[in-house]
Amino acid sequence: MNKAGKALMWVQFLPGALTFQKSVKRVRIMAETSDYMTVQEAAEFLDVHPVTVRRLLKLGQLQYIKVGYATMVLKESVKAYKAKTKGMNKRDPRRNL
Repeated sequence: MNKAGKALMWVQFLPGALTFQKSVKRVRIMAETSDYMTVQEAAEFLDVHPVTVRRLLKLGQLQYIKVGYATMVLKESVKAYKAKTKGMNKRDPRRNL
């Protein structure tokens, strides 16, 4: 980093020849997130705590992707889980929590 806070990078164009580039353009690649919801949104939808949603992710009950540091839960898997557990008590062992 230079004094202005911009990232500096050496770019090699020819073997053995280095050229100095003043700033680097950073590109972020985003997955299509319209089919996904955050852990917090999934917890509100299922009426459970976010820790419970993370436990379901770890157990493989819900499908998810990681976008950077964020965990995005597939909406279809949340809806399917809610339909599967409809009418069950939160402490029902059939929920596999």
